[in-house]
Amino acid sequence: MTRRVSLVEMETAGHRLWYARLVIDRLAERADPTEIAIYAKEGAPSSPEWQVHLADCNDHIVHEVAAQSFNPSHLLRRASVGGAKIIIPDGDEWLPAVSRTRGLTDISLLLSRPFPGGSPTQRARWAAKMGLAHFAAARPGARVLRLGMTENEDQPPSRIEWVPDPVHLACDFTREQARRELALPTASNVSLLCGGLSERKALSRIVAAWRGVKDPNCRLVCVGSCHDPRVLRTLLELEASDDRVILRLGYVSNFEFDSWIAAADRTLNLYDNVGSSGVALKSWAAGIPVVALRGSYLAQQLEALQARLHLIRGDDLCELTPVLAGLDDPTSGRRPLQGEIRQRTTTFADGLIGPL
Repeated sequence: MTRRVSLVEMETAGHRLWYARLVIDRLAERADPTEIAIYAKEGAPSSPEWQVHLADCNDHIVHEVAAQSFNPSHLLRRASVGGAKIIIPDGDEWLPAVSRTRGLTDISLLLSRPFPGGSPTQRARWAAKMGLAHFAAARPGARVLRLGMTENEDQPPSRIEWVPDPVHLACDFTREQARRELALPTASNVSLLCGGLSERKALSRIVAAWRGVKDPNCRLVCVGSCHDPRVLRTLLELEASDDRVILRLGYVSNFEFDSWIAAADRTLNLYDNVGSSGVALKSWAAGIPVVALRGSYLAQQLEALQARLHLIRGDDLCELTPVLAGLDDPTSGRRPLQGEIRQRTTTFADGLIGPL
C-alpha cells in the first residue's frame, strides 16, 4: 500500500529545506512505497536554497502556493486530502493554524525555536506559543517536537518531545586541504563568521574587536547572505580598507560552506540563540573551536557536547580581540565519531516522520 506524505515548507531561508531533504531521504529507505507532495511558496523551486537541497527531487509533486492566496488552514486541509500525513519541518509559525484547523488526523511539526528570548515581550510571545504547542500536541493524531542540540537542557518546555538537530559535513577536508581549495594562505589564522550575516550575530562588536588585531597573518572571513543594507555597507567598507578581510557573499553550496568551516581556526557564534545553531554543530562535528557568549544557551549546549570553546563576555572587546588574533587557546574537547553524527540524523528524521 502506497503511503501519502505532504511536506509543508513555506520558507527557503537557511537550512530549512535541508530538513525536508533528510525526511525525503529517510522515507526513500523504507520498504513501503511513499508518494511525497511538497508544498512551498511560489517561486521556491528557483531559489538558490532549493537548488542546493532539492534540485534532484524530481519524482515528487511540488505545489507552489501564491502569497495572495495563502491561507494556513486551507493549505493544511488540502495537504491532508486522501489521508496524507503532514510533516512541517519548520513549524513555529504553524502552531495557530494546527491548533484551530479541524479534520487533521496525522500531522507532525517541529519547533525550531522552542526557547524564550530575553525581553519581556519575547517571553510573553513564547508563553503564548507554548500554550498553543501543548494544545496542538494534545490533539489526536498530532505530534509536536522541539529541536535541540542536546537533551541536557535546563530550560522548558520539557513536555514537548525532543529531537536532535542533525548535522552533516559535505566535505572531509583537513584544514590544509580546505585552505588550498579556497586559496587561503596555509599559515594564516582564520576567524570565520558564516550563515546569515546580520547584526543579530554581533557583527558591530566583531568588527570593533577586529580593528585591534594587527597581525598581518590573521584573516576575518565572512560567508553567507546579507539582506541588511547597513550591515552590507559595513562589510564592504571593511573589506575595502583591510586586505585581511575576505567576503564571500550569497548562498553557497553545502560543500563550499563546510570547506570554509574546515579551513577556519575558529567560528564566531556571539549571539544567544533561542534554539539550536547549525553553524555551531558543524564546527563541533569538524573539531573547530567555537567562540560563544559565556553563560549563553549555545555555550551550555556546546559544553554538554564537549566542543572546543572560546567563552567571552559579549560586551568585552578586550576578551574578543586576542581570540581573533589567535592569542587565546580554546578549551579542550572532543570531535564526535561519524557514527554519532549519523545517529543524530537518523533520530531526527525518524522522530519527525513518526509512525506511518
